Amino acid sequence: MTTVRRHYSERSWIEGAAEKQLDEVAALPGVVSVSGFPDLHPGKNGPVGMAATSGRLYPHLVGNDLGCGFGLFDLGIPARKLRADKAEERMRSIEFVAPDDVGERLEAAGLPGDLFAGALGSIGGGNHFAELTCVEEAFTGDYDLGANVLLLVHTGSRSLGTDVWEYALSRTSDIMAGLDPASELGSDWFARHDQAVKWAALNRRLIAESVAEALRGECEAICDVPHNLVVSDDTVHRHYKGASRLCPGEFAPIAGSRDSLSHFVRATGVENSDFGIAHGSGRKRDRSSMHGRNGLKRSEREAFQRNQWGGRVICDDNALLVEEQASAYKNPRHVLDDLASAGLVEPICSLRPIVTYKKASETDAASQRRAEDKRKGRERNARH
Repeated sequence: MTTVRRHYSERSWIEGAAEKQLDEVAALPGVVSVSGFPDLHPGKNGPVGMAATSGRLYPHLVGNDLGCGFGLFDLGIPARKLRADKAEERMRSIEFVAPDDVGERLEAAGLPGDLFAGALGSIGGGNHFAELTCVEEAFTGDYDLGANVLLLVHTGSRSLGTDVWEYALSRTSDIMAGLDPASELGSDWFARHDQAVKWAALNRRLIAESVAEALRGECEAICDVPHNLVVSDDTVHRHYKGASRLCPGEFAPIAGSRDSLSHFVRATGVENSDFGIAHGSGRKRDRSSMHGRNGLKRSEREAFQRNQWGGRVICDDNALLVEEQASAYKNPRHVLDDLASAGLVEPICSLRPIVTYKKASETDAASQRRAEDKRKGRERNARH
């Protein structure tokens, strides 16, 4: 009998379709336990915001963005000294591309030096972002993130993850039936999965280094927590889709929206949740439904580019700006409270967004970078 745990209350606004998908996961062959979290919402091939433990591998439960997760970094810049407008200007000039030594960086991470090298260092679309943030309120004195500007990076394995998904699809007639871990396909898919998870972590690191360089800061990793992956031991395979994988005592961010607080927590009783917690607020409304609500007027779209604390949002894609507005997401404090009430986390602090980078105009970014390169060239010529 499969154990189904629902770690959420009524105020977490869980759709019936998401709960139905959770039950469908529980009914899959070999699944022994399933956990749903307060950010649970319907997904394409299964619910987002869940963890499932099984004797089989189910690629469709983790999807194509393998290794997607959060990296949190300390930039070493005092938050009181940061000017949001100047930070926005510098972040707009960043070209998020692979570094010159990309092959060496891949090999140092235990990956082939040519593994989708051209896609490294890129953020992607959808709900991916790089966000300057800082501590807004501390809930406990046991752990102090300090008073510096922090960088929260949310992205995954980009085109590599899609390639791994398509590889599995092309080699089985029924992907929903899962894979035998001992089979050649099961073993091969899982090896490719592991590469994608490592690749995604490196991607977040490279993005953080690009932001740190633009802001003339440092780049000290605080944590890196994936939430689309499978973790295996000798007997079971734990699947996480939009759920952060944690052991007791480990730390993780729980993302809000660009106009709400995020939170930083320590895992506690996750043995009772398939070692998972919510990774963020979770969508309350799907992308298509957001276009008919607001954002049609230019004034509305301009308002979306600021948050309630005076912070900035860099997003030059109007459709994405509308789809990712704060009202599309659940209340992050409700998500946090439900997790704490379930005994899964200890809240450490809240995080306030300062500048959220989603997508800048490529033309603007390129022109600014060319102008900066010309300026540096003139300075070099003047010195010589």
